[in-house]
Amino acid sequence: MLPGAAAPGSLPFAHDGFDSARGPCTFAALRTLLHDDLRGVDASTRVAIAMQNGADLALSLLRVAHWAVAVPLDPNAAVVELRVALAGCAGCVVDAAAGPAASAAAAVGTAVVVAVPKAGEAGATFHLPGPDAVVADPAANRPCLLLRTSGTTGRPKIVAKTRQQLVAGGEAIARSLALRPSDCCLNFMPLHHIGGIVSNIYSPLVSGSAAVYVKTFSPTDVLNLDNLSPRVTWIYCVPSHLQAILAARTPGATPPRAVRLYRSGAAALPAAVAEELRAWSGAVVLPTYSMTECMPIASPRGSYELDRAGSVGPAIGPELAISERGEVLIRGPLVSHDAKEWFATGDLGRIDPDGWLTLTGRAKEIINRGGEVVSPLEVEDACLRHPRIAACVCFAVPHDALGEAIGLLVVPRGAAPTLAELRSFLEPYLAAARRPQYICTAPALPVGPTGKPLRAGLRPRRGRGYA
Repeated sequence: MLPGAAAPGSLPFAHDGFDSARGPCTFAALRTLLHDDLRGVDASTRVAIAMQNGADLALSLLRVAHWAVAVPLDPNAAVVELRVALAGCAGCVVDAAAGPAASAAAAVGTAVVVAVPKAGEAGATFHLPGPDAVVADPAANRPCLLLRTSGTTGRPKIVAKTRQQLVAGGEAIARSLALRPSDCCLNFMPLHHIGGIVSNIYSPLVSGSAAVYVKTFSPTDVLNLDNLSPRVTWIYCVPSHLQAILAARTPGATPPRAVRLYRSGAAALPAAVAEELRAWSGAVVLPTYSMTECMPIASPRGSYELDRAGSVGPAIGPELAISERGEVLIRGPLVSHDAKEWFATGDLGRIDPDGWLTLTGRAKEIINRGGEVVSPLEVEDACLRHPRIAACVCFAVPHDALGEAIGLLVVPRGAAPTLAELRSFLEPYLAAARRPQYICTAPALPVGPTGKPLRAGLRPRRGRGYA
């Protein structure tokens, strides 16, 4: 049990969006307990969930995952993708909007369950056995959740998670953040990916704290949190969300006073963004590391002061090691892999004597510039210090002589710097061979469903030459 946690295992305040007039509202209850509509379903039956973000989705996912095998899907995916995913499912839970999921389910003969509030019922609280009871439950080790990886760093694949892994992951995050019943999380992360599920559903569950589930991300809502109810105390999101929040500030804007912590995940958090957010908000800013196969992996504690630039903290879930070729290895019960064997993450990094991990890039994304190995993360961190660069992503550009050159896609703040201006600015930060040789601009970064920048597939376009 977490120290100081009241009623662990319940989510007493799960708010479906903000309502400053009425104050807090609880989960909208489902019209039906799902097993009333789906006959013959047991612990091995797959039940898809294709709903828009919100508290109904969180509750539906919890109910299915603790009774059958939940398969959360992107409700806005293409019909062909949905048909493939639904083919092995006995049922599909949808919301009133339904969208393409209902027609895709009908096409493959999958039963459809519509999750809507019960008439006359104000709300419901979902109760989960405490962590000790889950560990002792033989069923806790069966797969209860199937997730499709985002595919932003490789071919998408299906990863199975057990109830024990989900609860233990939530507890690891809650401990690292020192969550208390008075805390309240804001979620706009997609709940068909591991980050939102473990961080923003299970960590509030095991700590007895609260969560607000909104359908879409709005930087304006974040900037106005002091005027909304309930009072949000921490936010888990991706770096592009944090960049959007900073960019949306008006002159003299004050940060939300109740937010004590911003937890960043899914992609590398640029040091310049973390430092600017910390200086403006006074809140703790945490870079973290996780993946679908293991959530969480590493994170600093909730008192971190950005005093270890580039690090994602010590392990808070699995064991960590570095292979001979510099690849990050993980193992342990949280990993969706043989718990006794090391799992190669595909990420490159190093571990300092205190056990803190620093990531240097993806093995597949490292740029080989004529034998000079360059990490895109290192280049992005340096470039984001330029006052006229709001966001950027570094990628490999084919080069006849070098094999690969360094390209940079820039989202400018005002007028974009020229290639010569940028290379001159970077002199104190990067050696000449590690500075971009090609830049191009765009109004926004291309990102995947979790907000992670899509580095793969970027190619030169309307750029300004090679250096």
